[in-house]
Amino acid sequence: MPRPRPHDDHLREQLLGIATDTIARTGVEGLSLRTLAADAGTSTSAVYQLFGSRAALLDAVYLRVLEEFNRAQSEAPMRDDPLEDLLELARASDTVTPSSVDVEALTEARAYRRWALENRNQFLVLVERITPSQEVVAGVVGHAVPVEGRVRRAMDKGALSGPLEQVVLSLWATVHGYTALEVAGVITGSDDDFEAIARAAQRGWSPDAGKQT
Repeated sequence: MPRPRPHDDHLREQLLGIATDTIARTGVEGLSLRTLAADAGTSTSAVYQLFGSRAALLDAVYLRVLEEFNRAQSEAPMRDDPLEDLLELARASDTVTPSSVDVEALTEARAYRRWALENRNQFLVLVERITPSQEVVAGVVGHAVPVEGRVRRAMDKGALSGPLEQVVLSLWATVHGYTALEVAGVITGSDDDFEAIARAAQRGWSPDAGKQT
């Protein structure tokens, strides 16, 4: 008789991975705990022992994807040397030379889009497929806004101006909106279009924006 599979971290990660892919394909409604357990080679009782409930499993999936997303954002390079930033930028754009802090914000914007395009299932789970519990929402508020740190830095250096929350939401909405449309197949995205739109959003909050006629 085979030994029962231990309910360990490896099994937990396997279940989360399968659940993420299933939810991305079929939505939350298509997630069956019995099928999930069978796909992972375990029992439904093991799923309940690891997560407690179906709702808790969904929260765990959401938090796992959010952690991966935030890690990708935090790993986006932040450099003081504008030439180094421009070398990184040159792979996607050959437009007008921006300041170093502008490039840093664009670098993070590209990291946002790159992660979404490389992890379409996870992105769909994060922004569309799962509505997390209020407890989870309360715990991640302030941590799910990847551009805020870079916006603060750009404002401190005088490259952007305006109410912090409005600037953050404006830039984030621009990057997220374009990326979501691209992931969904509504538009055929391109590096050039993305860079131009991201730059335009930044220019709208430049210190000189209100002086232009």
